[in-house]
Amino acid sequence: MRVWGDPHEFKGVSIYPITMQDCMDFYECVQVFLYEKNKVQDIQVIKMTYLDFLFALIQQENALMGKLDRLLSLVLKEQKYAFLYNETDSAKISLQVEDAIINGYEFDEFKKIILEQNLIQFNEEFIDPELEQELKAAEEFLAKKNGTPATLEERVVALHCLSGVSYQEIKNYTIFQFNKTLERFAIIKNFDVYSALLAENGASKDIQHWLSHVEEKGKYDDVIMSKEEFDKITSDKDMFKA
Repeated sequence: MRVWGDPHEFKGVSIYPITMQDCMDFYECVQVFLYEKNKVQDIQVIKMTYLDFLFALIQQENALMGKLDRLLSLVLKEQKYAFLYNETDSAKISLQVEDAIINGYEFDEFKKIILEQNLIQFNEEFIDPELEQELKAAEEFLAKKNGTPATLEERVVALHCLSGVSYQEIKNYTIFQFNKTLERFAIIKNFDVYSALLAENGASKDIQHWLSHVEEKGKYDDVIMSKEEFDKITSDKDMFKA
């Protein structure tokens, strides 16, 4: 479970979660895992493994190799790694970590583990470009409407104030532990505020219980309406017309 902060084992390789003291470094270099390869309108690129595609990009921008190297050193720690090249293989680039070899096709799973382990959202499914632009515009509008979110530094201060945990301890939290702890504190605080109303008026579906399950949101979940929500809105409009 991610909550313990233990490394994830993949093909005998230990993949370590990022701690808060390294999070800014990680956020800067994890961009090498977020290129939308399948949106490139070139069938040869789409057929490539992500690792082959990434090395093609590195040929054009050498600085990407430094980011990839730094990212791997963060998640692999003391484990030695190297890249292997095989001209005859359809997946030409492989990653070797100690004695384990992760081929280009397996590298996609390796990448996915790192992103999920550290709560990085990345949707590899194809979305119509026009629809995606609309979703991004809606996301930006919602962000402006809700006001400027707290900076990372402010969120660290908030967790310290709420929990009493020292800053030094927070530095050793994984990204997952930090974000999920702060999220749960917010739910508990909201529940405490509304507990008097609950006692007076009974349970409400609009008030989240402090031990309720929290679904992990997708990239555009905040701006996409479910069919049930749409049906409710349209039925309410029909009621007013009547």
